[in-house]
Amino acid sequence: MKRPSRNPGKQIKRMLRKEVNYGCPIRNPDGTGCGCPILTYHHFDPPWEGNFKHNPPGMIALCPQHHNQADGGLWSKDQLRQFKKHPYVDDVMRVQWPWGPETLVMKVGSCLVLGSGSPIRLDGLPVMRFHPHVIEGLPGARTTIFDSDIRDTRQNRWLRISDGWLDLSVNDTDDLIFTPQTKTFVARHGDGTFISMKFQKYSYTNFADWVYSFIANRKVTENLRASVEKCGAIDNEGSIPVISFEGKFRTDKIAVHIEGNKMHFELFLPGHHEAFDWPSYIVDEEHSTECT
Repeated sequence: MKRPSRNPGKQIKRMLRKEVNYGCPIRNPDGTGCGCPILTYHHFDPPWEGNFKHNPPGMIALCPQHHNQADGGLWSKDQLRQFKKHPYVDDVMRVQWPWGPETLVMKVGSCLVLGSGSPIRLDGLPVMRFHPHVIEGLPGARTTIFDSDIRDTRQNRWLRISDGWLDLSVNDTDDLIFTPQTKTFVARHGDGTFISMKFQKYSYTNFADWVYSFIANRKVTENLRASVEKCGAIDNEGSIPVISFEGKFRTDKIAVHIEGNKMHFELFLPGHHEAFDWPSYIVDEEHSTECT
């Protein structure tokens, strides 16, 4: 007989994430706690081994480190139930932002931002911005700094990345997914606003093939080496780190929807409504789309 999958499925995982306010609920004796948004799913009542059953009241979302400790029996069932009822994260999540690749290319629709830049700003605020940085105390060691300020449709602050920290209004959040390998980040607001980022690395050859798959322009792929090298987008291993960015954002003047290879804009002006799609192109750190 085939053993059931340990993966409880999307519906249960979403419920368990929301139950702990999207952050690891483990608390320390002094009142401090974890709050890490990178979550896995622990079976404690009954335990998975020997039972192979998904019982949401007897499951809890934990970060990988605390999941390993829970598997070792560090906490009792009663303690885990208390963590479920009283998670460490309350109305605001504030945790260190874990992504820091040496270099970065960001895909937004069919556009590529090489090296650094802010592909989209709404009312002067960066939906997402990134730039290279040298790690303090490690001469020559590079990383990427992220900066984001995303408002809901009423223009209330919802999600912000600044100075290496992620701040998120939990009460307004419909879901938050941060995979254990930190290759996927998805945050959804209750009003439909959302941001999605997927991280992967390409060799130069695979990168060119990947770009051609959505731009379909041989001249662009032939010029890739010079563009990527000029912007310093190749890391010390010879790989090109890429984040594919998607999202849906709206102000009282404009709506932006980025999905797959498409970037759709709608303008809302007095007595006038206009919709259009943004074309494919490659930009550098001096270019971005400003929406006001």
